[in-house]
Amino acid sequence: MTNSNDYLWGYEDDTGFEISLTPAEYYDEYLMDASYNAKTQYGRTMQPTTYDFIHQLYPAATIIEFYFPGTAQYNQMDWQILNMVFEKDGSGKRVLVAIINDRWTI
Repeated sequence: MTNSNDYLWGYEDDTGFEISLTPAEYYDEYLMDASYNAKTQYGRTMQPTTYDFIHQLYPAATIIEFYFPGTAQYNQMDWQILNMVFEKDGSGKRVLVAIINDRWTI
């Protein structure tokens, strides 16, 4: 998190603008800007597109999903899901291979 280099993380929905940030900036802006301590649900939610896409990329993965339902202020349109994707390595130990944030973006 002390790395000051900018990395290209992807592109914004709708605008196509580059997401070019340091790891700490990316973490703050895209991964942890919801209070997952206030989560109301663990496990698979009703967002099948991301869940299915993760399993296409990582067919043997175990997905740990943290769901933030959104707020009344934004009519729950600020919902987010943080997916932690684990696979077994050569020794059978589970290792984190991806962190994927799913949210309403358009």
